[in-house]
Amino acid sequence: MRESIIFGIRTVVQRTQMGARQSVGMKDVPFIIHVYVRYDGLAGIVVTDEDYPQRVAFGLISKTLQTFDEKVQVRPQSIAYIKTALLYQPSSN
Repeated sequence: MRESIIFGIRTVVQRTQMGARQSVGMKDVPFIIHVYVRYDGLAGIVVTDEDYPQRVAFGLISKTLQTFDEKVQVRPQSIAYIKTALLYQPSSN
């Protein structure tokens, strides 16, 4: 199941245009992938069950990307930026 989710995330992020938000259901597993790709290329995703409110998911993504920008002082041209973005998980404060 984990591999299906990771594949779905990569596919949805690659197919989402910069500046766009979208939610996509997965066929194999009962989850929804919510993705927002900013104009600078940084993408945020949230994987939820089908009952989770879309507005809340996108609010969480926006807040997480904002916090990421405040705490990580590198620019998108860096490979390290991409790797850091993939590993970043905000604290639950």
